[in-house]
Amino acid sequence: MTLNNVGKPLQLEQLDLDDLYADVAASYGALFERLNRIPAQKHAQDVLNPRKVVEKLVVLERFAGDLQGQTLLEIGSGYGVFVAVTRLDYGMHSFGLEPGGAGYTSSLAVSRRLMERCSLAPQIIVEGVGEQMPFQPESFDLVYSTHVLEHVQNPRKVLHETVRVLRPGGLAQIVVPNYGSFWDGHYGMFWPPYISHRFARILVRLAGRDPAFVDTLQLITLRHMRTWMKQLQPQAEVLDWGEQLFHERMTGGRFTSWAAVGRVKRLVDLARRLGVAHAVSWVLRRCDAITPIVLTFRKR
Repeated sequence: MTLNNVGKPLQLEQLDLDDLYADVAASYGALFERLNRIPAQKHAQDVLNPRKVVEKLVVLERFAGDLQGQTLLEIGSGYGVFVAVTRLDYGMHSFGLEPGGAGYTSSLAVSRRLMERCSLAPQIIVEGVGEQMPFQPESFDLVYSTHVLEHVQNPRKVLHETVRVLRPGGLAQIVVPNYGSFWDGHYGMFWPPYISHRFARILVRLAGRDPAFVDTLQLITLRHMRTWMKQLQPQAEVLDWGEQLFHERMTGGRFTSWAAVGRVKRLVDLARRLGVAHAVSWVLRRCDAITPIVLTFRKR
């Protein structure tokens, strides 16, 4: 499957996954309903929606070209939908890496059940963490990760490990929220840039949300990411940070209202109607306030 036929039916859409939807709604969905007040069922529907994967791959293909036949690792593979779609519909040799400890047993188990439902080996979802990947050096053509780096213990080490497991010439794309911006998608609310964990907890508490989740987050900014990537030179060559993609989304409004993103989309649509979307995009890019960060780099 390529950009020319992304509208075709996906194999995952042909399967009965009602039991998996129920399990995801009861765990992941219930957690995020408490955080951002989006119904648990919508969270489950969105996180298991294979069309979300297609949107991600459109961005990845801008840099990686034809994906068929390439070997890919997804760091933080969640419920396994990305791995399933890339194998079944894109002809890729994809693997997932997902922790199995406290807080992750549900996602690891559900993802392996999904693999079995798709007639794929459950072992292609490998238990492990990004700081110490259980793979040999130079194992993958592509490494992909989305909204995972802010949840790990050591983001810098994960980036180092990403370079280690990439083959020379291989490509990585890491998507992470920018806490130098004005939005947090976990809570689905306004977020002052560069605030500390202490003030973030106060803000969340004032909004009537559970502040405990704040302590699980790495409040990563674009400045952090640039510093970490400089430490990986000359092995890693940064190709893009996602500024142009951010501008396209701000000025064109072409992004889907997954989970709490619908709240942002309403603001973007308002800015477009008022004729200020280009100006807002310019200011936010000048202030390093784009979100999410979409880091794409190549291993030399």
